[in-house]
Amino acid sequence: MSRAQQTSTVEQNTGGAVAPFVAGKNGIINGGMDIWQRGTSGFTTNNIYTADRWYSQYSGSTTFSQDSSIVPTGLLYSLKATIGGSAANVAFYQAIETLNAIRYAGQTVTLSAWIARSDAGQAYINLGYSTSTDTAVTGSWTQITSIASSNVFSTTSSMVRYILSFVVPSTAKSLLITIGNATTSVAASGTFNFTGVQLEAGSVATPFSRAGGTLQGELSLCQRYYERVTSEQLYGVFGMGKAYDTGTLQIVVPFKVTKRTAPSALDTSAMSSFQYETGGTAGNTPTSLTLGALNSSNVATLYVAKTSSFTTGSLYYLMGNNNASAYVGWSSEL
Repeated sequence: MSRAQQTSTVEQNTGGAVAPFVAGKNGIINGGMDIWQRGTSGFTTNNIYTADRWYSQYSGSTTFSQDSSIVPTGLLYSLKATIGGSAANVAFYQAIETLNAIRYAGQTVTLSAWIARSDAGQAYINLGYSTSTDTAVTGSWTQITSIASSNVFSTTSSMVRYILSFVVPSTAKSLLITIGNATTSVAASGTFNFTGVQLEAGSVATPFSRAGGTLQGELSLCQRYYERVTSEQLYGVFGMGKAYDTGTLQIVVPFKVTKRTAPSALDTSAMSSFQYETGGTAGNTPTSLTLGALNSSNVATLYVAKTSSFTTGSLYYLMGNNNASAYVGWSSEL
């Protein structure tokens, strides 16, 4: 793409950064880092989702977490990467599914984000596209422009808003947002923060607004791709079902929000956090929880296994085992 087709702007952290609730203007879900269903700290694994919808990547030793100390006026949280003992590179991605991306095909769009880097090195923002339907973050993408001076910015240790305009090809069916450090790695023990990410039609950046309008709307958008159910009480119930043979329970858990598609992955807390019960019997700890076969976009099934035999056809409950933080999470991410 030529420089004539792409423009960039830098704004300082001033008031008026956030607009009144305007649902649907922003094509980025959880751009304000409000929703953290998977937890808010201690993310040290590479190539994982951290804040909802944000796929996080690093080279070297890095920890991802929610941060409230470095944010622009009007927002509460940013996603922070804290670098370990050696300099490292970080990158963050959000893939936009076809139903949401297709409205931008052949259009000029503006992408903006607030970024701070403790060592005041450079950062970049980029927009990629795919001509395939619902391309995953790890799929094949074409960048609308290469990483060059047109989309690389010098940062400061305070939040600054960076703005870029792109022309999306008419053949685009999926879009990918990328934000990360550029030119030099983030220094050892340094930090990289970003928030207030917005993708909107047109060539002018307007004040940030959540894609879902309200906080509840934003949560619902996130739960389309991932939903975590927590026991919330010491013996909170996740769901119930029956033993369809002597080795496996099939527990049914209705989703709060219709998923993009039937879930393809499951994550849970430790097995000691759970117990199952039937009738008046005492609770027992399962040996495993796995994704059931009869899942849909509205209902999940869990297979619960144990070492001894279940009573085929009997009704069972899956509960927290004296643990209000026990959780099960289902992913329908791209």
